[in-house]
Amino acid sequence: MFIFRLSTEDLYQDARVALKRTRAQDLPQVTGTLIKNEPGVYGPGNDKLNRQSVVKMLTGSSGAKVNSAEDIDSMKEFIKVASSADVVLPSHIPRRKVIPFGVPLLDLVNAHLAKPDTWQFPPPKDTQDWAKNRGFATPSINKVTVKTVIVGTSTSEEVTGIHEWMKARIKEDEKSMPALMTPLTVKPVKVPRSDLAKIQKLATVNEKVEFNDSLRDASTDKTVSKLLEGEEDEWICLPANILLGNGLDWLLSIVLPFSSKNGKISYIKPEPMQEICDLMNDFPAVVGVDVKDDVQVIESTVNKLGIGRVVLNRFIELETLLALGGWLHHSRSRVAVSFIMLGVPLNRVSSNADCDWWIPLDEQRSDLKTLVIFDQKWIHIISRLIIICLREEILPDPDAMCMLSKCKQYEYLQWWAQWILQTATGVFPDIRKMYKASNRYEVITSLRALDTSGRPMPAPPRRIMLMAELTKNTVTLTEGGARFFHLERERAMKSYQVFKSQPVFGFESLFAHD
Repeated sequence: MFIFRLSTEDLYQDARVALKRTRAQDLPQVTGTLIKNEPGVYGPGNDKLNRQSVVKMLTGSSGAKVNSAEDIDSMKEFIKVASSADVVLPSHIPRRKVIPFGVPLLDLVNAHLAKPDTWQFPPPKDTQDWAKNRGFATPSINKVTVKTVIVGTSTSEEVTGIHEWMKARIKEDEKSMPALMTPLTVKPVKVPRSDLAKIQKLATVNEKVEFNDSLRDASTDKTVSKLLEGEEDEWICLPANILLGNGLDWLLSIVLPFSSKNGKISYIKPEPMQEICDLMNDFPAVVGVDVKDDVQVIESTVNKLGIGRVVLNRFIELETLLALGGWLHHSRSRVAVSFIMLGVPLNRVSSNADCDWWIPLDEQRSDLKTLVIFDQKWIHIISRLIIICLREEILPDPDAMCMLSKCKQYEYLQWWAQWILQTATGVFPDIRKMYKASNRYEVITSLRALDTSGRPMPAPPRRIMLMAELTKNTVTLTEGGARFFHLERERAMKSYQVFKSQPVFGFESLFAHD
């Protein structure tokens, strides 16, 4: 196997040395780049890192067959190898090619936050825990508390209790570090479109529709059309399992009322329950990969399936955060993001659950449960790393910022989380412009709101232009971070005026001073 393993302790020491060496050098021309471009490593090709080659690197098999024992065995082997150390990297490619700075961003942030004169949130202990638990199978799935709501089965009292538990866990996450966003993923089940129409016609509670399985052996990577009863039909995805949580110590799962008998999947019409709608309507702002699609499918499908009316809170695309944070690497694939940010491989080809995502997690195969939990913590850690890195380049002097706003660090960081949320909400990469971008300013200004037809607007909104201006001439952590006290005090004064011009509701008093 073409891999080598590294411990978190080793990488922490590497990061300290790399940061010290970079800071000792003369300040280079400032680019504002957090992750520089390193072409030729990620993408299609047998000699490059992509989702197939990474799985084959660890298991010897691509593991991409649907409904097969080979797929399950590949996933189990991947978990065994990937969990053998904190960090697993390919040995046939130089580390600086795989990770442009030489150490994952998580370890660089850990080394930086050990400084006594920086922001106190999150505490170094928490980011060290992220590092220790970054691996595919860590923490143990038994250490993550999972609460499950089964639509049509869970009682009102159970749902209400889980609702209160969710709010308490989100509050605990915010104590560590204000971020105001929680990872959301949706695990689908594919059904023929014609059967969705049958579901919508169900009139009586506990009536069911047994799905036509003539499409079951079709490719899971794309929509496939066939002829059913003389009419063209196609696969559509329904949200079988809605997942919210940090994946480190808690996870909420909402499972729709699917069942299986003799290999055939059915949908059972539930009795509408307002408590379930209240639970989902009380979700915080959510962050994820293609989360816009997840939110849309939740809102539309829950209503179509007769469960009730759900309108989720704000949502943030992880790719939007990467653009704000200074990601100039040519690849924005999840494989590249995972190696560069965390130093861990992803398995995006094995174990698609073979249409079994509707099974509650406490009854699910352990490898699939591991995959679900990893997806959640992956989004949780990466989204917070970006917020931290933006803070450390734009607001590197906490004493100056808190003095100007006459507040304590935690209150200031609550405002900062709200500023990031307000900036990143409702904007998405204009892919054509983003892939042509050659610098940080162009990447950020490629973020656009969408018009009513879903096309990018011709110009970025004002809040994106403000962020692009704020990141001009800043020094990112991978460039060694801020060096000179007087320059950062001057920057603090200018930033204060920018923040004052773009108020955040509830925090006006922080920027009311002359």
